[in-house]
Amino acid sequence: MSDKREEKRIGVNHSDARGKIPQQTEAVSSGKESLSQLPGGSEDGTMVRMTTADLTRDTYEIGTERFPNKGKVLIFNNINFNNGMPDRVGSDQDASTMYQRFCDLGFEPTLFNDCTHDGIMEKLKAAASEDHSLCSCFACVVLSHGDQDGIWATDKSPVLKTEDLMATMNSQNCKSLVGKPKIFIFQACRGLQSDAGVAVNITDRVMSDAASESEEYHAHLIQQESTYQNIRLPTDMDFLLIQATAPGRTSIRNTQTGSPFIQCLSEVMSNMEENDDFLDVLTKVHRKMAFNISTGQLEGTSINVKQMPCFTSMLTKKLLLKKGC
Repeated sequence: MSDKREEKRIGVNHSDARGKIPQQTEAVSSGKESLSQLPGGSEDGTMVRMTTADLTRDTYEIGTERFPNKGKVLIFNNINFNNGMPDRVGSDQDASTMYQRFCDLGFEPTLFNDCTHDGIMEKLKAAASEDHSLCSCFACVVLSHGDQDGIWATDKSPVLKTEDLMATMNSQNCKSLVGKPKIFIFQACRGLQSDAGVAVNITDRVMSDAASESEEYHAHLIQQESTYQNIRLPTDMDFLLIQATAPGRTSIRNTQTGSPFIQCLSEVMSNMEENDDFLDVLTKVHRKMAFNISTGQLEGTSINVKQMPCFTSMLTKKLLLKKGC
């Protein structure tokens, strides 16, 4: 009787999806290991070894002796389409800008033009199979058409969902990038709605307090060093998704100068300082796009179009991309 009461008190975790939570191997208790191990989830039982310092440090290792290479960048530049969509004239400006900017930061960029659905997926999977052990991070830039469902390739294949593109490099599929930042930048529409913006009268200045960092979690991790040998980390951790526009909105591209978002991102990145957290850099891009840039005009009107980029961060540490330059 007491066992049933205890089971009811503890409860059982269920998924809100239709399926069930997959069976997982429990962490093994040990008081002697100085290294933590992450179950990789592969059939051969491959384990990814990480030091406790990897869990407790508040900044990603960039340009260190341990990770001397910044990392690889795949740039997919889709201009000519054979699926009925208009060609993306001016996208070469964006591709050139991103290529040069990542070169300046010490990355190894590779440019792919006019890729099909299968071509993009194959190149990402090939990159996932490579050894990134000496690299600090990974980045992918996709310049293409898009809609509310994802990114379009040059052919008539189904739309590429952003989550599927990112999943190619997650902790299960690319173990040499476990614990390292994976940056995905998408220059594409996310719907059909243009944003005409709203007129605002500025009457006062508003400032907000910055939240302080918590020390309790760091202390908890240090305590766990003497308790657990194996830990389990989320498959989708350490991703940063950067998108040119908000959900449902169009993204503007100039046929001569390229996309305002990519050009703005490049400009702000070029002015980064070594100790600038990349999330702060992206916030500067947001501010510049919101207050300083008119991305174009609504067709047939004199109303200026506005565009609000957005990013989704699953990073667990500060990201200092200028380090090591």
